Amino acid sequence: MEKISQGGDFHDGEMKGECEYTAREQNKHPSMNELFDALAINSRESIDYVFSDNVDGFYSGCTHISERCGKYISGSHPVLTGYRFHINYGVCDRATALNATLLPYGVSHYYDNACEHMSLISGQRLLSFTIESELNSLLAAEFSIGSQLLLHKAGHNNPALIVYELLDCPASCRFMALSSNHPFTVAVSDTVSDPLDGADNKKIHLSSLAEISELAIYIGFSDSKEAAVSIVSEAITGDEINQHKKRVYDFLMGSYFWCSDTEYSKAVMWARLASQSFVNTEFGYGIWAGFPWFKDIWGRDSFISLPGICLVNGQFDIARKIIENFATMQNCNVQSVDYGRIPNRVTSKDNIIYNTTDGTPWMIRGVLEYINHSGDLAFAKVIYPVIKRFIEGVEKNYLDHDGLMKHKDPDTWMDAKIEGVIPWSPRGCKANDIQALWFESIGVAKELAHLISDQVGEKKYLAMSEKIKESFVKKFWDAEREILADRINDIDEQDWSIRPNQLMVITIPHCDMLLPIDNAQHVIKNSINNLLFPWGICSLSQDHSEFHPYHDNQVMYHKDAAYHNGTIWGWNAGFTISALLKFNKIHVAYALSKNLADQILHQGYRGTMSENLDAYQHDPAKLVESGTYSQAWSVAEYTRNLYQDYIGYKPELLHKRVTISPKLPCEWRNVVARLPLGGDNKIILNINVEDERTIYCLSTEKPLDNICVIINLPLQSGDTWTVKATLGQAVKIMVNIKDCVAEGVIIECVKNLTETYPVLDDISFSIPNWNIKHQALQENNFLLRKRYSL
Repeated sequence: MEKISQGGDFHDGEMKGECEYTAREQNKHPSMNELFDALAINSRESIDYVFSDNVDGFYSGCTHISERCGKYISGSHPVLTGYRFHINYGVCDRATALNATLLPYGVSHYYDNACEHMSLISGQRLLSFTIESELNSLLAAEFSIGSQLLLHKAGHNNPALIVYELLDCPASCRFMALSSNHPFTVAVSDTVSDPLDGADNKKIHLSSLAEISELAIYIGFSDSKEAAVSIVSEAITGDEINQHKKRVYDFLMGSYFWCSDTEYSKAVMWARLASQSFVNTEFGYGIWAGFPWFKDIWGRDSFISLPGICLVNGQFDIARKIIENFATMQNCNVQSVDYGRIPNRVTSKDNIIYNTTDGTPWMIRGVLEYINHSGDLAFAKVIYPVIKRFIEGVEKNYLDHDGLMKHKDPDTWMDAKIEGVIPWSPRGCKANDIQALWFESIGVAKELAHLISDQVGEKKYLAMSEKIKESFVKKFWDAEREILADRINDIDEQDWSIRPNQLMVITIPHCDMLLPIDNAQHVIKNSINNLLFPWGICSLSQDHSEFHPYHDNQVMYHKDAAYHNGTIWGWNAGFTISALLKFNKIHVAYALSKNLADQILHQGYRGTMSENLDAYQHDPAKLVESGTYSQAWSVAEYTRNLYQDYIGYKPELLHKRVTISPKLPCEWRNVVARLPLGGDNKIILNINVEDERTIYCLSTEKPLDNICVIINLPLQSGDTWTVKATLGQAVKIMVNIKDCVAEGVIIECVKNLTETYPVLDDISFSIPNWNIKHQALQENNFLLRKRYSL
C-alpha cells in the first residue's frame, strides 16, 4: 500500500499543486505524482466535493468536519453516512486538520502526526479508507451505516474480513463486506443521534489488534455475500487503491492537455475528470444528468454531454454503447405521438418517458460526431434506420407545411412546468433551437444516406434541408431590426424575447449553415450585449418583463418561475464560447472561460460545475450557485470548448480528413495536447509561441497515411496560412508575420485572407442593472398568476 504522505512529513500536502507546474515542455509528459500534485486542490477551510462509482452511486462529502462529513448513495439509498478515525482512542478531529487536499482519486486530511484518505473506487461499489500515524499506535475506524445490520460469517477464518446484511437496502447493495490489511476487532452500536452523522444509524467500529502505523480498510457492497467478499478480498490482495489511481492517471493522460495558463489547464483537467463521474451502467450505458437530484438517464442531457464526456476523451466504445442503448429504447409504436423518439428520461427499466422534442436530434447529431471521431463507418448502416424512424415520426406528427418542426410549449430544454402541466417558459410551437436541431438531423441523414448509397433518401433529405433553411430565415429573421425570433407560435406570430437559444442556431449545425454569416453576427451581438454577464449567460434578458434575477430561496416566487427566465445555466456557456470563437472573438470567450475556471477550482463543489447560478450576483468571488451542485453538461461543455473551439480540432474521418484551426488566447505561450482519433490513436500537438514566430509540431502515435490534415493558422495581420499534409509522418510548421515554412509530407501551403466581422467589434459583457424594478420582485407570484390566466 503506497503511503498517502510524501517526503516524510504528514502535513507536507499543505502546498501540493500550488507551485508552478513545469512538466509541460514539448514531448514531456508528467509522471503520476507530478500530475496529481499539479491538480491538487488544497484548503485549510471546509470545501465540498463529489465522486462517482460509475455503477449506480456517488459519494458527496465535505472536508474539515467529522459530523455529517459525507454520504455514499448507492442507487437512491444512503448506505454509508459518515466515517471517522481514532488513534490511541483519540478521535481524529477533521476540524483541527492542518490541511485537506482534494485529489483526482480521493480526498486527504493532514494532521501534525497523522493523515487520512478516502477514495470511492470507480467501476464498482467499493470505498477505500486509510489512516496513517507517524508512530505505531492502536488505529481504529468508525463507520455509520444507513441500515439495520445482520452479521454474517465470511465463510472462512479471516480476522481481517467481516460481512453484514443490510436489511432495508435495495438488492444491489444488500450485502456489505469490510476487509483490512491488518486483523481487527469489531463492535456495532446504534447510539441515538450520534455526532458522526446526526442520525439514528448503526455504527461499526473497527480497531487494530496491535499497534501499527497504517490501517487500510475496504468496504464493498453487492447483491450477494459471496460477491461482496470477493470485491473486498480482491481489493486488498490487488492493492486496488493504487490500481484506481493508475486508471485515473491513464484517463487524464489519454487526452492530456496543458498550456502556460496553469489555472485554465488545471480547470480543464478537473472538468474532464468530473465529466467521467456521470458515465454509468445503471440501466445500460448512459450519462447521469447531475448530482444529487438528477441521477437519472436523460436523453437530452446525455447527448449534449456526449462530445465533451466521451468523444474528446477518446472513449469511442462507450459513446457507441450509449447511442446503442438509447436506440434500443426508441419508440417504435407507429400509432404513438412519440413514434421515433428516444427517451427524455429513464428512471428505471420500467419507467421510460418520451416527452421531449430535442433529445433525439441531439443523439443524431452525436451519431455523426461519433463516426467522424472514431472512423466507425460501419455504424452508419446500423444506426441509419433509427434516424429514418425519427424523421418518419416527425413527418407523421410534427412536420408543418413550411418544412419546420412543430412541438409542444414545454418540450424544449426549457421544460419546467407548473404542477407538471402549464409551461413556465412556453416556446411552442416552433423554437429556434429546435429548428436548428431538426435541420441538423436532416443533414446527418443526408450524409449517412450518401455513405450507404441510399440515393432516394439522399435526394429527399437534400430537398428537406433546403426548405428548412428557406423557411427559417423567412419566418424567424427580422431584416429591418436585424434580430432573430426566439420562437413562432401556432398562428405564426414571432416572440422576440432575447434568449441564449439563438446562439445554438449558429453552433448546432455541422453539415451546413442555417443562417447566413451576416445574420449570425447580429445574433451573437444581440446575445452577448444583452445576456452575457462575466459569470455566465442569462436565460432571458434582464429588460424582459418576466425576468427573474435570482433562482432559488426566494419568497416572491417558486424557483421554477426563474429556472428559464433569467437563471444562468452552466452548459449555455459552452455554445456561447463556441459562437464567439467561430467569429474570432477570442478575448471575450477566454475571459468567460477563465471565470468558469474560477468556479470549477475555487467555488461551490470543487473540481466540478453546478447546474445554475443566480443571474444577479453581488460578489463574483462568492457566487450564489443553485440547482444540482455537479451537472454533466456543464463540465462536458467546458471540456468540449477546449478541444473543439480553442484548439479547433475537427475530425472528419467520414471524409478522411482532420482539421485543426487553433484560436489561441494570448496567455497561451506553450501548448501540449493529445487529441484522440480513430480507435486508440492520438494526434500529438505542440505549440510554442516565441517573440517573432510560432512553431506548431504535429505527429501521431500511429501513422495514418490515408488521412489528410488541414491546419489553419490565423495571423495578427488578418491573413491565414492553410497547410495541408498527411498524417503519415510528423509535421512541423514555423509561422511569422510574413512567411510559413512547413516540414513533413506537405500537400499544399497557401496564404488566405481571414474573414473579419465588424459587427462584433464592440461586443462586451453586460452587467446587472440594479435600477430595474423587476416585477418578479415587486409582486408575489406574478408569473404564476399570469400563466394561469392565459
